[in-house]
Amino acid sequence: MNKTHILVVEDEGIVALDIQNRLKRSGYVVAGVASSGPEAIRKAREVKPHLVLMDIKLKGDMDGIEAAQHINSQLDIPVVYLTAYADETTLKKANLAGPFGYLLKPFKERALVATIQMALSRHQLEQRLKESEQWFSTTLKSIGDAVIATDNQGCIKFMNPLAEMLTGSNQTEAVGVESEKIFKIIDDTTRKNNPSPVEQVLRTGEVVFLQNNTLLLAEGGKETPIDDSAAPILDNKGNIIGVVLVFRDVTERKQAQRAMLQTQKLESLGVLAGGVAHDFNNLLVAILGQVELALAKSTADSPVRNHMEKAVRAAEQAAELTNQLLAYSGRGQFERHPIHLTDLVRNNQQLFAVALPKNVQVLLELEESLPLIEADPSQMQQVIMNLLLNAAEAIGEHNGTVTIRTGTQEVTTADEHLWKHTGDQLTSGNYFSLEVCDTGCGMETETLSKIFDPFFTTKINGRGLGLAAVLGIVRGHGGGLTIDSKPDQGTTFNLVFPFSVIEPVAMDEVISAVEGETHSGQALVIDDELYVLEAVTDILMSAGIQVMTAPNGLAGLVLYRKHAADINLVLLDLSMPGMNGAETFQKLREINPQVKVLLSSGYDKEVVDRRFDWQGLAGFIQKPYNLSVLIDTVKRHL
Repeated sequence: MNKTHILVVEDEGIVALDIQNRLKRSGYVVAGVASSGPEAIRKAREVKPHLVLMDIKLKGDMDGIEAAQHINSQLDIPVVYLTAYADETTLKKANLAGPFGYLLKPFKERALVATIQMALSRHQLEQRLKESEQWFSTTLKSIGDAVIATDNQGCIKFMNPLAEMLTGSNQTEAVGVESEKIFKIIDDTTRKNNPSPVEQVLRTGEVVFLQNNTLLLAEGGKETPIDDSAAPILDNKGNIIGVVLVFRDVTERKQAQRAMLQTQKLESLGVLAGGVAHDFNNLLVAILGQVELALAKSTADSPVRNHMEKAVRAAEQAAELTNQLLAYSGRGQFERHPIHLTDLVRNNQQLFAVALPKNVQVLLELEESLPLIEADPSQMQQVIMNLLLNAAEAIGEHNGTVTIRTGTQEVTTADEHLWKHTGDQLTSGNYFSLEVCDTGCGMETETLSKIFDPFFTTKINGRGLGLAAVLGIVRGHGGGLTIDSKPDQGTTFNLVFPFSVIEPVAMDEVISAVEGETHSGQALVIDDELYVLEAVTDILMSAGIQVMTAPNGLAGLVLYRKHAADINLVLLDLSMPGMNGAETFQKLREINPQVKVLLSSGYDKEVVDRRFDWQGLAGFIQKPYNLSVLIDTVKRHL
């Protein structure tokens, strides 16, 4: 049985009764009858019919067309017009209300049923279409990408909220506008306009991916790096009826990529610096050793003595530069022990003030009773001094301040990646914080990307490793740093260091080491650099120590097996091609578990200790060593 409910709106009583009878005979339910526009709207709200049969001409101020507009727009109920007038003016006015059909009076019952069924079917189809459009619209609005859809002429038909935000245009204004006027893209490098992806898709019918370094120019001038693609929209016959653009803001991804590249560059430079320092140290061993040996053999009134002394001083300065290179690579020579960094800053306050120009004021904001850190005090002093000097340079001739703050800082999982200038990311936890903040000129992005490069400087007469050494020292102490700097807004360096797990030893508990008896003997020197072997041989033999030499680990093992009874000490280089120092040491111990081995390296002893198990090692000597240090150290272990 037909359960369709119909509201009849007719101001002629007899006609209204006739329509009711026809509807009932056809199986429809008459939900109500109204004779005016306002009554029709009220009853439609009350009974909520499936369809309204509406007479166009109604008595009163509101005709059927106006009433139909209210019912259709507010209640979404289909309306079929009943009219005895079919003139063009009436039909044109009626069409404005979006009718679902017309019945010309007088009409037959068959025509009534057909018109009602067609109107109901059309309304159902429109309902499904609206639901589908609403579903797609809601989906597109809620996804995390920006979406723009166009017609087959490239004019915009839809934009989701994210697309509106990124382009700076709203959908109401953009609909019907050519996509190129809203979706304006350029190449980040060349600053030239990129080809329109919509035009390319319409021309080729294929998916088009946005070029690398694509910038979206929004209304108001904002530039946003974006990526993704444009694809054709096809009908069921495969014809292109439009294009869909899907894109996203990749600012964070670009920043992460730049940070990763910066980290990789710094790590590569660190490896390079460490390698250069190692080879340079070997050269300095020979230079310092031979010059000091010549100096020791010269008389006080020798005409060349003054020149040799100058050469020694120059070599010692070169050694300092080598230490800076090692510091940058994170393998510097640090003498670490638990210290109060707050006390170190306070105790050096006068030194910091003297080192800076009069127009720069140093302010201290120091927290007391902070945990200790394991650090080399002189290296920490160098870090702070470098940062202060850079701050003074940024302040220039204007009056300004540099603030040094100490405290604690928590590193969480969410911000571990921010410490991008460390060799390894910091783990979550609490750290000692050292902050140096200036009121100087700040730095642009391009300058910030280079400040840790060795020998980079913005100063006319700048030289040295500067911030590169700072970075190396921080790395070498297991810490991390971040920088916040913008033009005309100053710069803040934030350094963090792990807390010490070792308590300092009181001075009255320190027992002075008593040097053992020194005597002559025979040493085996294993080093892959010929000039190092020559220099060490000359130096030791000048002290009455017999020397045997080997240019690599394998040759050293052969000599030791043959002359083990005569060799009192092995001076072993750590870094050698082929069989390195660690492998050679283990092989020597297999030959003689009691072998005395003095390790020689340009790297910091703590770095060496972390890399190898040196249990049973007699001692360690840092390159480059001068004549007296080498002789004393070797004699002590003979």
